[in-house]
Amino acid sequence: MKSEESRLHLLLSALEVREIKSFLLFLQWQVAINERHKGSLSLMNKIVSQYLEQKTIVDIANKIPAKERGYITGDLSAYLQTFLVFKHAYNSDAVYRHLLSKEFLRRGLTKPFNTLYKETQRKKKDTLQHENGNHYLYELEKRFAEIQVQSNGKAIPGFKNISLWLDTPFVLHKLKLFCEAANYINILSAEFDLLFRKERIAIVESGYFNDVKPVMVYYHVLMTLTKPQEEKHFSELQKLVAEAGNNFDSLELMELYHYLKNYCTRKINTGNLLYRKKLLKIYKGMLSEKILFRKQWLSQWDYKNAVTVSLREKEYSWTKDFIENYNGHLVATERKNAYRFNKAAFHFAKGEYKEAKRMLQFVDLNNVFYRLDARLMMLKIYFELDDMDGLHFQIASFNKFLYRNNQLSDYQKSIYSNLLKAVNKLTQAFNNRAQLKKLVTEFNNAKDIADVQWLKEKASELI
Repeated sequence: MKSEESRLHLLLSALEVREIKSFLLFLQWQVAINERHKGSLSLMNKIVSQYLEQKTIVDIANKIPAKERGYITGDLSAYLQTFLVFKHAYNSDAVYRHLLSKEFLRRGLTKPFNTLYKETQRKKKDTLQHENGNHYLYELEKRFAEIQVQSNGKAIPGFKNISLWLDTPFVLHKLKLFCEAANYINILSAEFDLLFRKERIAIVESGYFNDVKPVMVYYHVLMTLTKPQEEKHFSELQKLVAEAGNNFDSLELMELYHYLKNYCTRKINTGNLLYRKKLLKIYKGMLSEKILFRKQWLSQWDYKNAVTVSLREKEYSWTKDFIENYNGHLVATERKNAYRFNKAAFHFAKGEYKEAKRMLQFVDLNNVFYRLDARLMMLKIYFELDDMDGLHFQIASFNKFLYRNNQLSDYQKSIYSNLLKAVNKLTQAFNNRAQLKKLVTEFNNAKDIADVQWLKEKASELI
């Protein structure tokens, strides 16, 4: 595929079906304006329509002479890019007013500009909710001040408002940067010396931006990352994200929900199991609002995580319906494998170990993380079935896998290796009540063992 065709295919693949249909209508309007492309409209329509039906443009493109094909696919890509910009401006009142104000001034339409300025001031609260709303208000206020000075040399520009609208987007983007840095610090134990961090946070905490929801959203994100012990920030963030969802595009909204999910996961990992219910509630909310989907697809890992947390909450009926009803939302190449693994997890959680073992035999283990989780589940199955020969064979096989696999980090290898050692200790302590009590204490104090909660449960059951 030539470069122009590849570019066009890439752009089309980023659109949802309804957007491609809208683009076909937009294309007719654009070509009607641009006389030069009227002769190419039919071919352009055929190319887009073929992609809509078959997810490829190769067949129709190959029927166009090579020289002409490059021009048509290039022009079509340009129209598609214009459509994306137009769609963004059309769907956002704040962007629309921003662009319209610039156009009014460019054409010397002072009176319509003044009317737009007054309307925007009345709708200021709505504009402020847009991520770049403060920047748009700054631009509008600045242009209005320039018109005032031009028409009346003694007029005093609104420097206070201009300063306010200029400061707000700066603080918002600073907070986003602080959040990203805090995330890296938590994951990699890195350190970043960010200029004016304390000062910017102090300004927000003074209440200056209380009415600007995007600023407050990222302030509470930052607090959940840097002061996780203060749970009020999680509650406030959850509330704000639910209220201010329309102020963010789908990708940013998904990112904000990831912050909420990660906070819950960290709390669960420190032993606060109340957050399992909160995490499941987040997943359910994201599903009902279609936030968990990227385009129309659900990630196999979100699918797996939702199953895991719902099983731990023993919501078996919901889990069963979810596995069956949402499997069709996975990418076709991942669908069967994800279904089999999660169905095995479902049977295991219900104590149907033989059925879980049967399902696991059909899981494709090419993906390293499925391979890891499948081996872990199989280990537990042998333990629950009291099949000591199978269990010790699985331990030996698992150890060999950890040793040979170079896709796993040293930390992952370490925690799973520690788990295998712990399982060995557990099997050796059968019928030895004193030894089992020692193991419960050891597991309670353990930090670097995978799935230590399961070990605690099994050791306690055996006492």
